[in-house]
Amino acid sequence: MFNFDSQNYYDPHKVTFDNISKYKLLRNSGGCHWNEKHNCWMISRYTDVVSGLRDYKKYTANYGTTLETRREELRKNLLFHELDPPEHSEFRKIINRIISNKVNEELKLKIKNEFSNELKLILNKNTDIINGLFILFPIYVIFDLFGIDRDHLDFIKEQSKKLFNLSSFEEQRNATINLAKFFSNNPPDLIIQIAETEFLNVNLTKKDISTICTSIAIAGYETVSAELANLIYNCKQYPEEYNKILDNKELIPLFVEESLRHRYLSQFVIRTSTVDHTLNNQLIKAGDTVMFLTASAGFDEEFLDDHPEQFLINREINKHNFAFGYGPHTCPGQRLAKLEMISILESIIEISPKFDITSGNLRNRADLSGMMWNTLNVKFLGR
Repeated sequence: MFNFDSQNYYDPHKVTFDNISKYKLLRNSGGCHWNEKHNCWMISRYTDVVSGLRDYKKYTANYGTTLETRREELRKNLLFHELDPPEHSEFRKIINRIISNKVNEELKLKIKNEFSNELKLILNKNTDIINGLFILFPIYVIFDLFGIDRDHLDFIKEQSKKLFNLSSFEEQRNATINLAKFFSNNPPDLIIQIAETEFLNVNLTKKDISTICTSIAIAGYETVSAELANLIYNCKQYPEEYNKILDNKELIPLFVEESLRHRYLSQFVIRTSTVDHTLNNQLIKAGDTVMFLTASAGFDEEFLDDHPEQFLINREINKHNFAFGYGPHTCPGQRLAKLEMISILESIIEISPKFDITSGNLRNRADLSGMMWNTLNVKFLGR
């Protein structure tokens, strides 16, 4: 068994670009390592991550999907993302139907128009885009998605901010409960209608509706706002690639895909082994926690053989981008998230392709530990 000494130790809770070289060390030294500090196996190679996340019977989500929420006993009321098929699949069908009904050119145009109006108001002003500009639009889109009146916007905004207060677990927990209660008491008609179609024929309880809505709201809010900030950062960090989309807006989707891969929001996914088995000459026992390092897989030479450490938008990515997970737990909202990112980047290029990043700092969120900004101050300078 390969254990890390102090020189080579890798801590998944620390986010730095140095991790890219550490991922390579992990992959080249066996790809399956025991982490004493976090009491889990770390799987780092592309092929192993793909096969493991596909196999929910061998690696279950039922015992928690983060290091902080894992547990030895199976609890009765699992969250949506902790369910495995077939239960998980029923919820996914409903979410997929919601997304497919709403993600279209009409929604894209609406996002662009609303964002453009907001962007014009802050031209030549130093703005924290995380807590100012980008905090609103994922919530707007989610409200429109569910058909919820924007009169409730202030409440949802308040709870969303509390939800990501990293200094208070109790505040995060209460915010989750408050959001769940809100959606339970205000069930969107759209979800009920879709669930009752012949295609699905699912009888949803208030708890089921609350679970679906809260999952979409939380994931959509944080993922999109964080990735929008990463897009802005990458535009300045990689000017040659940014110039390509300035010259040809058709390349914007490729820029978004590479940004999702290169500046990962999550380094890993947690599962629990259900059977004794051997992987890369290491014995993994039933009940062991397994950390699939999706960020490492995204930099694996087997995944990208053309300098994976570089940010290049003209790659031909024929294999999976792990930004939204993989296998039966792939995020069902990724089409919506990508539409928002593409729409907003298009708006920025049309209205204010010139901008400066004046300051910013990364944050470490223990259950995700990805490239996420706590603040990012930007001055949009117009054309």
